[in-house]
Amino acid sequence: MCNKKNLIFSIQRSILNLKNLKFLFFIPILLIDIILPILLIISYRTNGVSEEFLIDIRQYCFMILPIASICWSVFSMKDYVGEIGTEILYISNNKVKIVDFFLLLFYSFINIFIIALIVCYTINTAIPIFIAIILISIFLFGLSYCLLYYTKSLTIVIMVDLLYIISSLILGGRYTIFPLYVLNQITYSNLCYFYLPLGIIGIFLCGLGIEKNKYNCI
Repeated sequence: MCNKKNLIFSIQRSILNLKNLKFLFFIPILLIDIILPILLIISYRTNGVSEEFLIDIRQYCFMILPIASICWSVFSMKDYVGEIGTEILYISNNKVKIVDFFLLLFYSFINIFIIALIVCYTINTAIPIFIAIILISIFLFGLSYCLLYYTKSLTIVIMVDLLYIISSLILGGRYTIFPLYVLNQITYSNLCYFYLPLGIIGIFLCGLGIEKNKYNCI
């Protein structure tokens, strides 16, 4: 009963966090629901259901979805660091903020799932691409949450996230450098030996962030 009540409070706080984002709220919606579908529709009309279309799906999704998926979580972190008075957010029993942040990531996953459902219905070989993106997003979320409480700087969090994504986009098509994600063919095999460990590391980073969050109020 207590856990259910805490979850309800977390959902309410996450909705308030979304409202507090103001115009930043629309950035992932613009990326996921407008720009990405336009690019995919253009590719589909040009290539049809083909290998070229699958390559475009992989490239466009890897460019847009990892950063878009964590936007709400990362942007909401600005209210928990650096400002005078943020310590009041930590005086209740809700000192550990990961559930609040993770719910925002989960909302993004729901949005991505709608796109994935349509794309995978059109070409079912795209399924591993979206599984890989979920695992990449979990890694990025864990990295962001951990860095937030170890550096106490949202600027550093954003810079590291962008550096990781840009490095992956530049180097991922040429080299396989873990933990940078790659833009080459995604199969169920490399999901297991490359992307699954990435997701596990993300969960481990969440654990480190929770430990720091427990004993250190910003």
